[in-house]
Amino acid sequence: MRRYETNPEVQAWLDDLSRRGRRDTTVESYGEVVMRHLRFLGANGYPTDAFSIGIEEICFLYANLPGKESTRKSELRQLANFILFATGRDPVKQAGLLYNRENIERVWIDLDEFKRMMAAADPTQRMILILGGMMGLRRSEISGLRDGDIDGNRMIIRGKGHGRDGLVTVMEIPLPVTRELDRYLRWREPYRRADDHVVQHLFVTYGELRGISPKYVSDAVRKLGQRVGVRATSHSLRRMYGTALYYECGCDPATLKDLLRHASINTTFKCYIGSSEKRKKEAVDALSELMGDKDVPD
Repeated sequence: MRRYETNPEVQAWLDDLSRRGRRDTTVESYGEVVMRHLRFLGANGYPTDAFSIGIEEICFLYANLPGKESTRKSELRQLANFILFATGRDPVKQAGLLYNRENIERVWIDLDEFKRMMAAADPTQRMILILGGMMGLRRSEISGLRDGDIDGNRMIIRGKGHGRDGLVTVMEIPLPVTRELDRYLRWREPYRRADDHVVQHLFVTYGELRGISPKYVSDAVRKLGQRVGVRATSHSLRRMYGTALYYECGCDPATLKDLLRHASINTTFKCYIGSSEKRKKEAVDALSELMGDKDVPD
């Protein structure tokens, strides 16, 4: 992991993140983001020590950093975490620039759209769709899968968390997913490496077995959707999974929360259960039947 001996404030923060179990790659990424912002401030005549960075500096960065607004806010959150560690205050929060999840547009797909994408998918895209839509895996969980994580009808999932491998859990693999995995592994066989001591990643990219990035998963789903006229994201698959379990399969809320691996059931219902056109029609039809024998007042 890269060290920043010339900036002891940043290095102390990164060392603290490591002690608390953050992955080396995450710590290095945060360090690069914060150092880039500090260099940008210094090049434009602003202070670069944590105690001197305030609302003015944060607003300058927000207005002048390149990239999408969502990216700027996300990266400023890391700068704010650094300053909070060093000084006990949060200038991004003071500036009213917190990343607000309420403003995220959540993209949903239904089962028919999922089937259209499946019909047009290549083997890798198809496997991504299956893991997201039939097991509810996040894009980071899909990208990190290794051969050793699959044992019969059980799969080790390394989800969101701060440990070396995140929050590790084991999920049962549904039979249709097992069949799809077997099909994918047969297709992938020519790419298997001979040296067994090397970690075998599930997905094939650039002609060899290697870990793919979460962005690769996102791009695969988005581009496939565009090809068949469906607006979709990798998280659309997880939302479809939750919505189908709840409405079509009658899954109770507590079990649904556990299957989606949420800490709070509020997250499950607020972010992952969409309205169902079928259920809306059933509700309207039921009301019409209920009111059918009633006299409607003039």
